Amino acid sequence: GSLSATLPAADGAAHRVTVTARDVSGNLGRASRDIAAGADRTPKFSDTKGYWAVDYCDFLYAHGIDKGFRDGTFRPDQKLTRLQFAEMLYNTLVHTGELNPADYAGVILPFADLSAIPAASLPAVQALYTEGIINGSEKDGVLSFNPSGLLTRAQASAMIGRAQEKGYAEAPLNFTDAGKIPAYAAYYIQTMVSQGILSGYQDGSFKPGNHITRGQM
Repeated sequence: GSLSATLPAADGAAHRVTVTARDVSGNLGRASRDIAAGADRTPKFSDTKGYWAVDYCDFLYAHGIDKGFRDGTFRPDQKLTRLQFAEMLYNTLVHTGELNPADYAGVILPFADLSAIPAASLPAVQALYTEGIINGSEKDGVLSFNPSGLLTRAQASAMIGRAQEKGYAEAPLNFTDAGKIPAYAAYYIQTMVSQGILSGYQDGSFKPGNHITRGQM
């Protein structure tokens, strides 16, 4: 059959329409269609004009997911830190109603470097740790969050995948470097490829060990 919907009046911004379907066995399918921003739209950030993901950067700003930096930049090519990642993913899940900040206010975190996490960012870490989306790293018996550490594309994919419902189809990993994708991330990458969330690079590779940038996120 077909599905039709009346969209909001054009406001010049970019939008994404997503349809999610579930069968009686709990299998999920999802497809999205982007509506591009108007040609005369002024980017929200001073350094994203002409950038391939400018519409997505503006979308994050409009929905309070990432407001960029105080100087008005987004810095899309800057490598993403673990704390920035946690904040962006947390803000997304709160925006979509999948997380309620009040549910995690009393969570006690086991990380030895809690003093390195700003108070304003603590709710994000509390919620994502409780939900099993992030788990820190252990060295010599000490568990740390390492907020300024960088994330690989495989690590970020696994964490985003953990935030999703289970039941999406698994697409084959046809990337030229699929053999380098860690086992812990493979399932999540497969499900997000099937949804059209991940597509890799133009040369057919995924580059799982590369550090993810703010623009890629």
